[in-house]
Amino acid sequence: MLVELSIKDFAIIDELSITFSNGLNVLSGETGAGKSIIVNAVNLILGDRAHGDLIRTGSDEAVVEALFALPEKNPIYDFLSRRGVEVGGKELIIKRIVSRAGKNRVFVNGSMITLTILSEVGEELINISGQHEHQTLLRPDRHIDVIDEFGKLIPKRMEVARSVGRLKKIIDELDSIRVDETEKARREEFLSFQVKEIDEANLENGEEEGLKSERGVLANAEKLYKNAEEARNNLDTIDGSAQELVGKAVGNLNEIVQIDNEISPLVEALKNALYTIEDAAKELIAYSSKISFDPKRLEEVEERLRLISSLKKKYATSPEAPISDIIAFSEKAKRELLGIEKSDERMGLLEKEIEIERERAFGLSTSLSEMRRRVSYVFSKKIVEEVRSLGMDGTTFSVSIGRERAAPDDKLSAGGFLLTGKGIDRLQFLISTNVGEEPRPLAKIASGGELSRILLSMKKTLAETQIIPTLIFDEVDSGIGGGIAQIVGRKLRDVSLHQQVICITHLPQIAGFADTHYSVVKETRHDRTKTKVERLSLDERVMEIARMLGGETITETTLRHAKEMIKSAHDSN
Repeated sequence: MLVELSIKDFAIIDELSITFSNGLNVLSGETGAGKSIIVNAVNLILGDRAHGDLIRTGSDEAVVEALFALPEKNPIYDFLSRRGVEVGGKELIIKRIVSRAGKNRVFVNGSMITLTILSEVGEELINISGQHEHQTLLRPDRHIDVIDEFGKLIPKRMEVARSVGRLKKIIDELDSIRVDETEKARREEFLSFQVKEIDEANLENGEEEGLKSERGVLANAEKLYKNAEEARNNLDTIDGSAQELVGKAVGNLNEIVQIDNEISPLVEALKNALYTIEDAAKELIAYSSKISFDPKRLEEVEERLRLISSLKKKYATSPEAPISDIIAFSEKAKRELLGIEKSDERMGLLEKEIEIERERAFGLSTSLSEMRRRVSYVFSKKIVEEVRSLGMDGTTFSVSIGRERAAPDDKLSAGGFLLTGKGIDRLQFLISTNVGEEPRPLAKIASGGELSRILLSMKKTLAETQIIPTLIFDEVDSGIGGGIAQIVGRKLRDVSLHQQVICITHLPQIAGFADTHYSVVKETRHDRTKTKVERLSLDERVMEIARMLGGETITETTLRHAKEMIKSAHDSN
């Protein structure tokens, strides 16, 4: 339930905190005292759009904060956790800050959230019945939700929605592959050309690097041969070659060793160098013999590299990309070709799946429709009982159930009816408030006062199935008075046995049923107007109801009447 509401610098409220109770909470006060402002503040907590003109004059921002007590297993906690909001315990604190500079912020348990998330959370916490809901009630598209909620048909409806969703997904897939045959053939021809061009190239990963290396050798064959031969000559062929000079040095040192053995290691080192020179000379001979002076092979390598470059321009991500990019493109094209080749087979399978899912969706929708008919009959009887008890004796109420006709080209259809996430039905509440009159749509027949009573009747009927913990009734007493007001008060009390009810009223007959009564007062101090709310004691309740009965002049008679009204209301519990 809503435990506490704090408001700061909002409209004519400078600072206000209201602690609510279980049961029926009543707020009363003079017209213009600020009762509707409190409802507007609650609307901010529910995600309504905010405007800078809501901020109290002289302040930079308005703040509205609400504390809710919720069971630990409430689904709202799971909803918030999935969106990164830390939750725990049995409390939920929502804080809304409206800034004149436009920097509006929303917090849940200290974590900042979006206005969209706040709206979704708010829908599960509080339902406000006022002029806005009167307008909603007049919309036929909302009537199907009321019936499904009353009959606990939402799980069945979700089953229908899932089936229709699957049907739409299959239809969309079929449409995506059922392209124009000419376009299909053109695409197939183009893909085949690409695959053939790449396959005929017979590419290998790493091939390009080897070709570039070979091209470097072929293009510089003469230079390589010349340098290799000169190097070999310098090592062992010409007079004064390295091999000859090192050999002479070894001979000289050997003579020294005969006399002084100290340089024996140096002699061995030079002998090893001599062997190394001989090996190098032999390797240079082998290298020179392998050098090819083949212009034809060079042209072949150049042509192969040009082909690879051309394919890269067409099928790779960049000129520097590896050959594997071209090969990957070919594999992808082959898969698409295979898909086109098998598209006829796939379309046949999808068409069968569509018919199976269409039949399933229609069967579920038909079953849901029959359930709605039974629920609508029970709902209508209860509404008639309730509204007649509220002084609308000649009233008849019924639910018209039609079916949405599908257009000839509508693919989401079955049996000539449109399949939607809510089934195939179109519901509308019909009412006649006078004997002998034909029932007509609610929007065309009900006055403001009648709408208030019908709305209350629906809330009373839905109370036991409603899962929203707090109901706020604003203007529920519009257009009624006397004995009917007392019946309205009793029904509000009955609703409050299942949910927390907060009711704003100017009728003493309704206020008498309150479990907790608050007085909303507007006062002027230091040339500023502000609203304050006081929780009334029993004696103060008597005085407030006496004021509601008799105006500014309160007599012993009105006081006695007020006491009797409170006693009578509670004796009827």
